[in-house]
Amino acid sequence: MTKSFSLNLQSGWRKYGQILAALLALVVFLPALAAWFTGEDFSFILPASTGKPFYQTWQNLFYRPLPNLLWQFDYTAWGLNAPGYHLTNLALHAANVWLVGRLVRKTVPSDFAGVAAAGLFALTPVHIEPVVWLAGRPDLLATFFSLLTLALMLEFANSGQWGYYAGGLAAFGAAIFSKESAAGIPFILMGFGLLANGLPRSAQTWRNFGLKYLPFLLVEAVYWLVRYAALGSLGSYGNAGLLNVAWNLTIGLWQPLLFPFNFESAGWLWGGLLSVILLAFYGWLSLAFFSHFTFKNQLKHLTLPLLLMYGGIAPALTLAPVGLNMSQSRLLYLPSVGFCWLLAWLIRLKLLEIKKAAGNSGEAGQPRPNEGSPRSGRLQNSKLLLGLAPGLIYLAGLLLGLSPWLHAGSEAKTTFSQLEQAGLPFQPGDYIYYEGLPDNYQGAYIWRNGLDEASSLLLGPGIHGTRRPPGQLIDYGKAVQGQTWFVHYQTVAANDSPGYLFGYSLSNPAGSTVSPSEDFQRWNLENCQAGEWKFSSTQGDLVCQPGQGLYLQTGWQKTSLALSGPALKIPVNTTVLEFIFSNYVDYDFQQPQIFSDLTMSLPGQSGAFT
Repeated sequence: MTKSFSLNLQSGWRKYGQILAALLALVVFLPALAAWFTGEDFSFILPASTGKPFYQTWQNLFYRPLPNLLWQFDYTAWGLNAPGYHLTNLALHAANVWLVGRLVRKTVPSDFAGVAAAGLFALTPVHIEPVVWLAGRPDLLATFFSLLTLALMLEFANSGQWGYYAGGLAAFGAAIFSKESAAGIPFILMGFGLLANGLPRSAQTWRNFGLKYLPFLLVEAVYWLVRYAALGSLGSYGNAGLLNVAWNLTIGLWQPLLFPFNFESAGWLWGGLLSVILLAFYGWLSLAFFSHFTFKNQLKHLTLPLLLMYGGIAPALTLAPVGLNMSQSRLLYLPSVGFCWLLAWLIRLKLLEIKKAAGNSGEAGQPRPNEGSPRSGRLQNSKLLLGLAPGLIYLAGLLLGLSPWLHAGSEAKTTFSQLEQAGLPFQPGDYIYYEGLPDNYQGAYIWRNGLDEASSLLLGPGIHGTRRPPGQLIDYGKAVQGQTWFVHYQTVAANDSPGYLFGYSLSNPAGSTVSPSEDFQRWNLENCQAGEWKFSSTQGDLVCQPGQGLYLQTGWQKTSLALSGPALKIPVNTTVLEFIFSNYVDYDFQQPQIFSDLTMSLPGQSGAFT
């Protein structure tokens, strides 16, 4: 990269255009400030709260120290106030928008193209997941430093000043230590250099070429060595197979970038309509591309954004592709820079075609139409149309795609607000199985991960828990010094939010830390001594049968907790298991199926009651 491949255009509005695009990114994502945390966010907040944010030993998959330091900053500044965390994400996204505009205007001889690329990057709905989902922050930070690397290396290519080179190398180090998605940046830089200068023609020029980019490869090698030392392995989600590689190189990359809509939240009608409009727009642009395409003049401008697209997706090729609900779309945050760049360049070609048809085919330095002339009016209208058409479509898709994430935060908040209202007497050492909580809502993650960390942060230190899918075995060894709790949630049809229904705990009496009270009734399942085993209400009776088990009687219906079955694991050396029932909320005893997935197994006892 020793030659400049840009025209040094001077324009005041160009600078203001980039700033306006960054402000636009802040404005359209402002609703995110109203969103609460979702589950996986707590996986990063908890290490930050302990002052040990560098990496998550519990995960043992990734090494991303810089985003974790940013979590430490946010926790210090905001505590558990979600808007502050979202503001950090929005600021990173706005900074990336500005860098995209700067990068494009340095490589495409057009003020308009730089601002258009920045505006498209600000609005594309493919960014909802990494911007609104706080756990998507590594993609924002890695992209920021990756774009900074490219911008500084372009300055180095134009000026030859080694300060820019040193800055670019440092920025790349920050990028790779933010997320491994930046691993392709050295190869993107090499591609940029080859396009700017052509293939080296001698051994000396090949040597100089290699020496220029060798420090970037060494920084990347240091990262992988440090990562291995920290994790004990290279980590990652694992290899999902070659089919994902083939898909992600083709349809998996292009489909969500071309049609970045959450079809689950927008619906097939609106999602399909927006896609058809975009398809027509792409077809209109492609006519200009083919009419202006010459291999020598256009290949460079076509290849540069493609390098960013494929170099950005390369580290994630084996992962599950982006879904029709835009889950996993954080993987496309860096590749989308290349796509918005490519789209802005195509828009510029269309604008040149319109200028030529209007009798003004000149570029910079050529005569322009007089202000207020018909040709000038047509040109300005064309610019407005070319800029607004994709922008408005993106904005519609973005508004439709934001709602699931706002709803997901609301559901996550309801999970713990319901527990707070219930007042269950959790104690350090307790372990909670949360039953009935959703994994995601229309592609927005809710409690896929993070319940354990959220339990410790929101309920108290030493309290842990997990989401229990139907049929999952219970491990009583997780509550060594406390109770094993089961907290049931049921989706409220009116707003699809989880409503707390019922909480009870099972424990080894020797390890119990909860003292009996008038709100607690205990049953010894081996002898069912009077006064210890019967709970009565106006709607039903909970009765123990000696040596057999427990049943819930509601009118003519009976639901049993059987003494045989695989669902419960009894702690080692346990001979007596208590069932502790707490009626803290208005539980509807006409719905006895709440117990239907719970069975018991006790040493020396067998058989189920009917």
